[in-house]
Amino acid sequence: SPLALAAAGAPGARATSPAPFHVVLQLQDHLVGGAPAGEVRLRVEPEWAPRGAERFRELVEAGFYDNACFFRVIDGFMAQVGIPADPGASAAWRHAIADDPQGLASNTRGHVTFATAGRNTRTFQIFFNYGNNHFLDRQGFTPFAFVEEGMELIDQLHKTGEGQPSGPGPNQGKLQQLGNAYLEESFSQVSCISSARIVAAVEAKPVMQLDDDAVKATALRDSVDAAGALADSASATGFGAESSFTSRFGLAVAQGEGLPGGATAALLVLTVLATLLLCFRANSAKLQVNRDLEA
Repeated sequence: SPLALAAAGAPGARATSPAPFHVVLQLQDHLVGGAPAGEVRLRVEPEWAPRGAERFRELVEAGFYDNACFFRVIDGFMAQVGIPADPGASAAWRHAIADDPQGLASNTRGHVTFATAGRNTRTFQIFFNYGNNHFLDRQGFTPFAFVEEGMELIDQLHKTGEGQPSGPGPNQGKLQQLGNAYLEESFSQVSCISSARIVAAVEAKPVMQLDDDAVKATALRDSVDAAGALADSASATGFGAESSFTSRFGLAVAQGEGLPGGATAALLVLTVLATLLLCFRANSAKLQVNRDLEA
């Protein structure tokens, strides 16, 4: 499993599988004079792909994706990024990492995966899945993260189409050789990442905890409400005075009336029993009326 590989000291993996972490990408709408477009929040899952997650962490910590542009964005398929703005920055990261085991996640919409050129060739280019690209799973494309917030911004990236020479988009070879200078000259409308940073995990809002007395009081009121409903049923059959007494008695129990916990519980039992007795008497009365009518 991925956890076992990480624990075994696989290349690019920590001694133990780390916890998930978050990366925020600050996007700008296009390269030249691009205004901030918003933030995309990724949740990285080392359990899915320990080597891929660790390589991505290292790249983000090194500022590798700052000012990198989406050079291959195909509508309905995926958006690819990861050739650095400075062509010299890629030299330190050309050593590829080994593939991660597959099967824990699929290339579905919003999942993020390293690009490859075959087995064990992942370096620094990543892509965001637009659609459900399950066919990529068996080709060695193992997701390592997913878009937790901001997928609508990924949807709005400038669509380049396939890259040259087979399409109208930027030529990857020239981009690797010249960096963003090539894009500024010929593809200034591409969308870019202005910064990528690891951030603290979002803390869940604390769930309000009730102390034991509050829990008991809530359960007590619920029980009295149920007893009151039975008493109302009995009242409708002509036992109004007794039912009224039972309801007042139940209210006193619900409010505690200064009684110790044990006495309150005992009174609750008596309330329920008295109410059940009223219901039994009401049903008996109905049966007697039915017999009289039949007679």
